Amino acid sequence: MSELVVLGSSSGAPAPDRFCSAYALLVRDRVYLLDCGAPACTLLYRAGLDPMCVEAVLISHWHVDHVAGLPLLLSQLKLLGRTRPLQVLGPPGTRARTDQALSAAFLARTRLIYECQITDASTETWYGIQEIAVMFYRTSHLDQGKYAWLKEVYGAPLVVSYGTVIRAEETRLVYSGDCGRPEDAAPYVARADLLIHELGHHEPEDIARFAESFRIPRLLLSHIPPVWNGRPEEILKAVRGHYGGEIIVASDGMRITL
Repeated sequence: MSELVVLGSSSGAPAPDRFCSAYALLVRDRVYLLDCGAPACTLLYRAGLDPMCVEAVLISHWHVDHVAGLPLLLSQLKLLGRTRPLQVLGPPGTRARTDQALSAAFLARTRLIYECQITDASTETWYGIQEIAVMFYRTSHLDQGKYAWLKEVYGAPLVVSYGTVIRAEETRLVYSGDCGRPEDAAPYVARADLLIHELGHHEPEDIARFAESFRIPRLLLSHIPPVWNGRPEEILKAVRGHYGGEIIVASDGMRITL
């Protein structure tokens, strides 16, 4: 039986009771991280999970609330004595940005004592990692006008935001990452058992209508912004009028059986 553990469910704004985006997919005795908000190792321990069981880290994009825990995780796994390889997959630029983050902390992948295998992943390609298969798709989160300066500074190939489709045993998950509109996931949610969708940039009614239009049986709303924090019943009320499936409002430490 697989489980999804919500390690961090906040948006980019700080919250008194939520850490930044991080989810642990537990398949048998292996852990796969969806995004890596800080402090991932501590949050794994709090959830009763061993950081040494992490097989892979799947990065949606390089906004700091989704990746700040990555260099710390890589360093702490070294301190714990890890020797087996760890995989990190993310959008174009993930390898270079990981190396830059480690360098800023006076670290290098060559000094980690374990092999950190980083993949600048392509979209529409399935990657097999132990018991799971992963496919990334592009979202429009970083295509919005307010991020135009990023492309001017860093170049278009390095400024991409991904959503993720995961097959784990008999379960199919879709993780929106951050997206410009719920419809970014439309080509990928067919037969999805669970949609993990961010609330930080959307109205709950819009997400609900999208999930209902594809008859997605379970909807996990996460990446909770300050305007909705502490108001789970109001989120549920807003969604129920537009969606007939199971609605889950994320909280840190929540465990969801898949």
